[in-house]
Amino acid sequence: MNIYFCPTTKAKMNPWLRGAIPSTMSMEQALQLIPKVVLIANSGWNVYNFRMNLIESLTLQGFSVAVLAPEDEYFPLIRQSGICELIPLSYLKSTGTNPAQDLMLLRELHHILKREKPDAIFTFTLKPNIFGSLAAKRLNIPVIPTVTGLGYSFLRKNWLNWVVQRMYARAFRGLDKVFFHNQSDYELLKKLRILQHGQGIVVGGSGVDTNYFQVSAVPHQKPFVFLFLGRLLYDKGLAEFALAAEQIQRNTPNVKFWVAGSHQPEHPAAIPAEEFQHWVNRGIIEYAGQVEDVRPLISKAQVVVLPSYREGMPRAILEAMSMGRPVIATDVPGCRDAVQHGWNGWLSKARSVEHLEQCLRHAMRQNQETLQEMGSNGRERALDFFDLHLVQQQYLNRLQAIHSFYAKASAVGKRTPVL
Repeated sequence: MNIYFCPTTKAKMNPWLRGAIPSTMSMEQALQLIPKVVLIANSGWNVYNFRMNLIESLTLQGFSVAVLAPEDEYFPLIRQSGICELIPLSYLKSTGTNPAQDLMLLRELHHILKREKPDAIFTFTLKPNIFGSLAAKRLNIPVIPTVTGLGYSFLRKNWLNWVVQRMYARAFRGLDKVFFHNQSDYELLKKLRILQHGQGIVVGGSGVDTNYFQVSAVPHQKPFVFLFLGRLLYDKGLAEFALAAEQIQRNTPNVKFWVAGSHQPEHPAAIPAEEFQHWVNRGIIEYAGQVEDVRPLISKAQVVVLPSYREGMPRAILEAMSMGRPVIATDVPGCRDAVQHGWNGWLSKARSVEHLEQCLRHAMRQNQETLQEMGSNGRERALDFFDLHLVQQQYLNRLQAIHSFYAKASAVGKRTPVL
């Protein structure tokens, strides 16, 4: 069931509809005039954690929103918000490599989009970007993909990398704009000739709510706490974090290494539960579990750490910056876009336990004033480049460039070519 705001209220807020709904028009006719956006993602978890603010912004601007994703435990939470329609996808398996299943996904998306007749489509993550774009182009619907990170398939030079490159090239061919969460990923796709110069728009990740993640003073009391925030994956650098922690704890008192994040056993890079529990049992790390609100953990830590192998734009780093915490990350795409070495944190070599240990020890040697100053620099950077409202405005600006929204106000059912 679609959940809509009152059409007359929407007409006041939406520039495409202002003055376009006559008072004599029936409710059914009025609803047909409301521009519709479809958002496609690889999980309800992804939508709930990263896209809800964008959906809310779209509805406040007068658009109706339908979300397409595989159904999971986050669907009820999204449904409770009352701001979008939820349409489950049966054939989207984010880590699957079955061509037959992917073909079924393409057919499923084509069927749903043909039925829903949206005016524009947002896609996020790998398979929604590829198959959502292909389906949208077949139906001549404007589509705005967002490359949130090139991720697992680009970390390994194998057949999967080869396939993904060619699928990206086919999906993005002919599109006017593709959004990216960091400059490095955009440059790589240009180098691979998947995109052309000027075809990409780089945004500040999914953004961070700087009002929600308020700045707080860096703790000065012992113990010194390093906080890892992220999924329990090898690709997040968690093994390097644990091994570096073990080395430091051998000769350094009053230091703790906290971990908060979710287990994802189905992920190809998942750390086995027994290996992770071994680190916990030996006291190398302290596990806080999957935490809904990370603010209390960040406020009690001196430094937040994410030694990832590659990122889009890591939310954990943005949240730490917004709260005024120095960050230790790796010199890889995504991380280096957020952290300026020596300014609001430090950049370590990826996959290097030795270099990460050096960065951790260096952070511990800093006095309170230095840590506080670096945290303040991070807060300033979060406000200037990664604030949630800045990111949302870039998506709304892109919608304004799509002619179908203007056409919708004057003639129901007209469809313009994909830009």
